[in-house]
Amino acid sequence: MSAIFTRQDLYDQVWSEPIRTVANRLGVSDVWLKKCCAKADIPVPHRGYWAKRHAGKPVVRAKLPLRAPGQPDSVQIGQESYRYWTPVDLEAELAKPAPVPPIFDEPIEDLRERAVKMVGKAVYRRDLASPHPAITRVLADDEARRRKGDGVPYRLRWSEPLFTSPFERRRLKVLSSLFQALAKVGVSPWISDDETRNIGLVVGAQRVAIGLDHPEVKPDRDGRFRTREGFADVLRLAIAGTDKVWADTAESALETHLTEIAVEILVAGEAQLRATAQDGYVRACRRRLEFEEQLAAQKAEAIRLARDLAVKAERERRRNLLRMAAEHRKAEQIRGLIDQVVRVRGADPFQAEGVAKWAEWAREVADRSDPIFRLSFDAEGRVCLAEPTFPEPGTQQCPKSGEKTSCDP
Repeated sequence: MSAIFTRQDLYDQVWSEPIRTVANRLGVSDVWLKKCCAKADIPVPHRGYWAKRHAGKPVVRAKLPLRAPGQPDSVQIGQESYRYWTPVDLEAELAKPAPVPPIFDEPIEDLRERAVKMVGKAVYRRDLASPHPAITRVLADDEARRRKGDGVPYRLRWSEPLFTSPFERRRLKVLSSLFQALAKVGVSPWISDDETRNIGLVVGAQRVAIGLDHPEVKPDRDGRFRTREGFADVLRLAIAGTDKVWADTAESALETHLTEIAVEILVAGEAQLRATAQDGYVRACRRRLEFEEQLAAQKAEAIRLARDLAVKAERERRRNLLRMAAEHRKAEQIRGLIDQVVRVRGADPFQAEGVAKWAEWAREVADRSDPIFRLSFDAEGRVCLAEPTFPEPGTQQCPKSGEKTSCDP
């Protein structure tokens, strides 16, 4: 179970009542809630705040700081449980509020000015005596590769040190200085390969990739980057997804732009966050439009099916009507036959009694066959026709031929 709040809403809650009370209401521990607030840069009341407040002593409410670059304005409390895919209830989804476009009160230029104040001055360190922890791990791995190759007549590719040349050492110095400058504002780096070519920084919740290498560098056929010899090679740094590029020139080296690079990385994280939010809004609008179209199609299909069913029912009703009319005509023909038989054969005194019994049975058959006597109607004018029932025929001796046959009872 999870809940999503804006930074302002969560800030108001944790400062309006004890944090343990808020945590119990949200179904999490107070320690977890404090961690979520710290991650979102939301201050919480210090120990003793509520005791002083209840005692009537003066207390100071910490202000909510501005949202850090790349940090979302929403905070999720709790873990969202995994849900199996279920069919979407279109009407329930469309009953929810329509998507709202993201609004960012701080213009990007104002945020750039704030980032300049946050970074201050990025210092380029000319040695690797105390590098950033991420570069320390890179150097430790490189030393391990060197030790593996010691004493081996032919050094294998996997045992070659990668950062022995002046060019590669310079790359690590620039990266270490940049990482240390941004660590002061809570930005952490990531390195995904041994050659430190797949690198970037986590700005808030955004992963900003950067490239730092020679402008014409290319991986070999094994996908690895060979170390470049010498120090005079041009070094170029680019922020992925932007047009921000810095390189060595005759007037200045790349290291002189570290402060500007650090600021633009923060701005790139914020720009990436805003672009992601806008894309999410566009996708939500598109998905809502798709739901509306699907619901309209479903309603149109339901109307079509209902119309088809009504047409089919009307056709069946007409067929039943014609069938009843045919059965009624047959019943009337039977009654006409009975009248003729009684008129012609009933005059014979020797057969008058048999003719009367036969006529009684025949009229019963006509009445059972006639749908008029088997109809029932409801309040809406629909008719129900019961099936006719007839007595089972018996086997007796026919009075005319004397043979045992199936005759009228």
